[in-house]
Amino acid sequence: MRLAPALAGLALLACSCLSAKTDVPAPQQSLEDFTMTRSKDGSEIWELKARVAILREDSKTAFLTEPRLEVRDKGRPMLRARGRKGTAHIEKRDVLLSGAAKLDFVQEDSVLETEELMFDPQANQFKTDREVILRRPGAVVRGTGCIAGSDLSEVRIFNQRSVIQAAPRSGDKK
Repeated sequence: MRLAPALAGLALLACSCLSAKTDVPAPQQSLEDFTMTRSKDGSEIWELKARVAILREDSKTAFLTEPRLEVRDKGRPMLRARGRKGTAHIEKRDVLLSGAAKLDFVQEDSVLETEELMFDPQANQFKTDREVILRRPGAVVRGTGCIAGSDLSEVRIFNQRSVIQAAPRSGDKK
């Protein structure tokens, strides 16, 4: 008679084991010195690099360490963006830079700083809804939210607060 309770206990244990889910990690790859490029008519439009990329096959997303994105026009760099970390969607190719993200306007000597910056290659724009600071020679513009065309045709900063620095006069001492 003692065998019946033991068998019943084993049957309950077996049923609970069958219903338990096994968490199988999604397939992923880890790549060092990751590079992803986009070209048009034989000329590179943009290039994304990262020190390390972890590719998750289930979400088709790459998690990036120290990402750097360069947007080019006719082979010449126009914009350089970077962050401490980021994500890149492999199919859509949009890139999110985060952790002290910076956007350098190469030809204008201007820098836009924010906590998160999204590059949307379909719209050819950088976007954020976070606090931004745009530093240009002679001016600092602060705001919340921004849309910047990667061709520099337009940079819109929302809820602006600007500081214009006066140029020193020729007789003033520095």
